[in-house]
Amino acid sequence: MDAEHKMTFVGFTKIHSEIEEYEITTEKIEQEIPIKGFINIDMLLVNFYAPHKYHPDTLKTDYLIEKLNEKLTNSEVDSTHIKEFIKKVGLSYLFYDKIDDVSFGVVVSIFRNLVRVHQIKTKSFRVISCTQNELKQLERNTVVIIENNGRLTPFDHRKWNYNIGFSESVIIELFSDRREGFIRNDFNKSTEDSDFYFHFDSCNFAPKIGDTVRFIPSVNPFKNYKDLPVAILIEKGDEFEKPACEIVEIIREDESDYIRGFAIDTLSDEELFFSITEAASYYVKDMGDDMLDVDQCFEYTVFKEADGQFKKHIKLLRRIDE
Repeated sequence: MDAEHKMTFVGFTKIHSEIEEYEITTEKIEQEIPIKGFINIDMLLVNFYAPHKYHPDTLKTDYLIEKLNEKLTNSEVDSTHIKEFIKKVGLSYLFYDKIDDVSFGVVVSIFRNLVRVHQIKTKSFRVISCTQNELKQLERNTVVIIENNGRLTPFDHRKWNYNIGFSESVIIELFSDRREGFIRNDFNKSTEDSDFYFHFDSCNFAPKIGDTVRFIPSVNPFKNYKDLPVAILIEKGDEFEKPACEIVEIIREDESDYIRGFAIDTLSDEELFFSITEAASYYVKDMGDDMLDVDQCFEYTVFKEADGQFKKHIKLLRRIDE
């Protein structure tokens, strides 16, 4: 295109104390738009291979979101470069369910303009400097999406019923005078492993011994208790709907106490894997004296996400009507 058919707007943004320049280029001749790597959004030519040229706020329009959604859901389109663009430009929060490796976190503290975030996937902490406008949207003990450019966007996991990495267990001990307690650690590998410590400030309810809760597993960052298990973002079990499954295959081995098998999610038909000891199966809620068998239905929680050829590993919680 020649200069008379093209207009370029140049802007600047400050990211982590560094000044970044970005450009927005518009054009008038739609036929001359390159076929691959670009998208024409309301007369705005967006180059997917140059995310550094754009500020996310300039791209956050209903029309752009609609067009990107169309490309991400079209199985005939290779959307790899589009997903990378979305992550690098800082718009992951708009497409969290359509792109891979979205980084979820929990805000654990805010001091002045510094926000300490527990990164759920890596189980590590990160301190991010935020602007005053960003700080107005953030609260302690809430979920955020951590963009590649360091921006934090609040995410309402309860509204969208999205599992960001919760574990589930039971409160086994409380110290009300100190507003502290412990949640049973179902991941214990030895008697020396600690249960999950928690503070009442991490709960959205008044905790009681015996409460079934879901929470984000974290570690203690402080010196005296460094790396010991800590529970954050704790929610009471009866406040959220649990997924359900139906058992389709049982595997019992003569030389093993474990029962292994496969189940199907009743809504998505996703194939799931479970493993439980014969003794523990009788303690599944509402199991009664029945043996574990095919065609039985259960509420479940995810013990370990699917990984490559391995199916999602689940924990059976409660037997329900078929």
